Amino acid sequence: MRKNLIRMLLGAVILITSAGAGYLLSSRLGPEVLRLEAERQLAKVMRGRVSIERAKLRVGWGLRIEGETIRVYPSPSGPGLSARHATATIDAVALVRGRFRLRSLYVEGLHMEIERSVSDRWSPKPVAHLDTRGRARDPADLEHKLDLLKVFEKTARVLLAKPLIANHMEIRNASVRMVDRHVRGLRTQPLELRIEGIDGTLAHRWLPRGGELSVRGTLVDPARNRIPLEISGRRRGDGHMSLTVAGTGFHLASVGDYVQPQDPESRRLRAVDALAAGATRPFEGLISGVVSYELLSEEHGVLEIDAILKELVAAVPRGNELLPIRSANAKLRGRLEQHPGRLRLPKLEFRGNDVAVELSATLERPLRASSTADLALDLYGAGLDEVKSVISALPESDRESLLRLADRVESGNIVRIGGKGSARISLWRQLLGAELRTLPRGFVIGAQIADVTVGTGPGGRITGLSALLEWSGDRIRFHDAHARYNEARLPILDLELVGVSHLFEGPAASRALVATPEPIPGLPHFLDLVSGSGGEAPAPPILLEVDFLDHPALRWPLRGAKLLIQPEKDGRRISVTRGSWAGAPIRGQVLWRRSPENRVEVTLEASPPSSGTSLPLGAAPTPETASHAASHDPEAPRLPSRWAAGEFQIASLEGSRLPAASIAGAFAMDGSLLVLSGVRAPLTPRGWLAGGAAVGLSEGATLPIDLEFDIKEGDATALTEALGFPDDFASGTILARGKLAGRVTPGASVLSVLEGFADIEAHDGEVRQSVPLVSAIAHATEGWNPLAASSALRYESIEMRLYFDHGRIHAEGFRLDGPMRVYCAGDFDVARPGRAVQAEIGIFILRHMDRLLGKIPLVNNLIPGGKEKGLFGVYFEAKGTIEEPKLSALALRSLTDGAPLPDLIKAPFSAIREFLESQSEAAAAPADDPLGEAMEEARRQLEEGY
Repeated sequence: MRKNLIRMLLGAVILITSAGAGYLLSSRLGPEVLRLEAERQLAKVMRGRVSIERAKLRVGWGLRIEGETIRVYPSPSGPGLSARHATATIDAVALVRGRFRLRSLYVEGLHMEIERSVSDRWSPKPVAHLDTRGRARDPADLEHKLDLLKVFEKTARVLLAKPLIANHMEIRNASVRMVDRHVRGLRTQPLELRIEGIDGTLAHRWLPRGGELSVRGTLVDPARNRIPLEISGRRRGDGHMSLTVAGTGFHLASVGDYVQPQDPESRRLRAVDALAAGATRPFEGLISGVVSYELLSEEHGVLEIDAILKELVAAVPRGNELLPIRSANAKLRGRLEQHPGRLRLPKLEFRGNDVAVELSATLERPLRASSTADLALDLYGAGLDEVKSVISALPESDRESLLRLADRVESGNIVRIGGKGSARISLWRQLLGAELRTLPRGFVIGAQIADVTVGTGPGGRITGLSALLEWSGDRIRFHDAHARYNEARLPILDLELVGVSHLFEGPAASRALVATPEPIPGLPHFLDLVSGSGGEAPAPPILLEVDFLDHPALRWPLRGAKLLIQPEKDGRRISVTRGSWAGAPIRGQVLWRRSPENRVEVTLEASPPSSGTSLPLGAAPTPETASHAASHDPEAPRLPSRWAAGEFQIASLEGSRLPAASIAGAFAMDGSLLVLSGVRAPLTPRGWLAGGAAVGLSEGATLPIDLEFDIKEGDATALTEALGFPDDFASGTILARGKLAGRVTPGASVLSVLEGFADIEAHDGEVRQSVPLVSAIAHATEGWNPLAASSALRYESIEMRLYFDHGRIHAEGFRLDGPMRVYCAGDFDVARPGRAVQAEIGIFILRHMDRLLGKIPLVNNLIPGGKEKGLFGVYFEAKGTIEEPKLSALALRSLTDGAPLPDLIKAPFSAIREFLESQSEAAAAPADDPLGEAMEEARRQLEEGY
């Protein structure tokens, strides 16, 4: 009740005060005086001349002034601001206190004329006041680049910060006409835009404190297209203000003049020949969207745009060139933050049908030519033509290098390409003006590519290439590159190359690939095989002296390179200590990992080519390698399919199956075939190995191998152990030669896959009886063999030819000479399951008697076999397994190999028979020895025959 009473009293006071003020004013002022007073008061508020044709005062629930035909800012061409009718409500309380203030203002038929002169002067005064640009500028001061932000800021402050004329303003059926004579220079027809049918309100509240702006109208462009516009604003009690402009279907061509060059020379050309120097930069399409500005604090403003574009045709200038932009449908979003110490663009995003652009930047304030600017620009979904256009916009040296890198790209998807960097604004301006030869220091160009096809030469293609690329200065990085070469998967590549430009400084011939290699997935398995990978001892390093290597995975030929291949965990490290790549000297390293995925990490540095000098191909050959080096001529003409050649050396083979201190030779890659020639290895503890091989590398872990070998003065113990025989199987000196072929798999038994032959000779050694078969032979002849009780079977010489057939060895012509003679022919499964034996063995003993009788010419001539085999012997058949052989005597085989003896020579055998009987009594065979029974049967047959 009390509150209502207070309100009634307050209303009565206001009413009485208003009536009294109206009476005083009407009694003291006539209509003319009222008009003059209104003009004077409005002139103070509008800061310009005001004329009111007629004015009158009305008294009601307040004081109202009505005026007609109001004109403000008069000029020779007409008033800048005019209205047909206006009604203002006077603040009576302020009037009593001696101040003239309007509580509300209603304007109908408002019209505003905005002009920009050829000399770049704006009128009327309110618009000139919004133009924050100074007339005299320091060329290094770039703050005027923020004029658009300042216009939004001042507009928000003028309209929303405090009441402009009245606390509440309302306009109806207003219009604005803008004529810009500056943007078109001295053209006959200036640019003209109109806004018609404007209705709006601007209200300021005291409780709660704030303000609101709402305006609607229709924009009419020079082509008479009508575009709906909405402007809204808001101010909160904490000082936060926002201003938003929204429009639909605005034709960009209407403001196309504003994207044309406005420098003095371009304006001069338009003034001389307006037609010839017309719109050099296309700017067409329709835009619909919202532009908003927020004033968050005194010096913190944020400008945002969210728009949709249709049928866009535009161009981005770059020096004297234009980069075209076309899109049927596109979205434009961005946010620009203005801070006291910096200007920040978190992201400006443009997305078309196929292409998207993202720009972010941070600029140091105040904006000066020396201020630092951090920029990042990314282009998504560009085609090869667009990418080449972007590359063409780079400085000369970087442009040439990148274009040459991309010269063989045939097709593919450019997921993203962009750049980022930090430099002074003056340097960025030079870059955009094509005034730099190289990119600013620290500038990085990045790209993400997918499904790219690259031609590598005759018949060769890299397909399905996807990778992340980064270019910085003269450095390029490839990361996570997946690709196939002629449908064969290549290892995943991570590459960092410094000095890219040096790769293009040499003659074009140094970058030409002429061979067409085939896939070689078996290379890592071959390296495992020759280096002994997987054993307890570490794999040895391999030194390569590469004469030439022309593989498309390298992009350019490699010449005169020295590579050291060292084992690493799950891979290998390749150190490039010298070489010439695309004619430029290089050095670096390659890390090849095979687990958890087949990946190659490459770090290389290229140097400027040295004119008139050639890189050495390697060190002078040592006496040990002279024989194979003489047959390897790096300058000799090569086959079209041969894409690599050079020399190799494994300095240490410790831990390898091959009993050699080192191995060296020449290599060549012919298609997918690795050819090793002139191979020579000093064996341990003595001897030499020489030979050559051809290895197929096209089948992954399966390696087709064809090899020849020649062993001289080799150690029998070391060589037999290397072939998989038991330890200490034999001793002596071995000479061997042969040819073998097969399909080898690392980790599997070599003998199980090889086929071919080997001629073997051995001298002055022993065969250990710890070997089951040899032990069985020795025990079978116990009592006959003076060495049967010995732990080893000595020999003076061994000769044999062995035929290898995938794990089975066929012995032919085996002959062992020593205190006893052994002949053998048969098959041995050394690598197959069961390790079966099927052989015939002939043993001839009492060679001392043979030597004694052999000195008697008559006996030597009459006794068959005495000269070649021995005087006494027996044949056995060996069956079973190598671990548990079973021997049985062959009853039908005699000492003369089954040949009948003539009567003429039967007599001398009586003495022999007596000798055999005495030997039998002196050393009888054990009762449980079946071989002893076989020997007794042999003696019985001898007695019956003689």
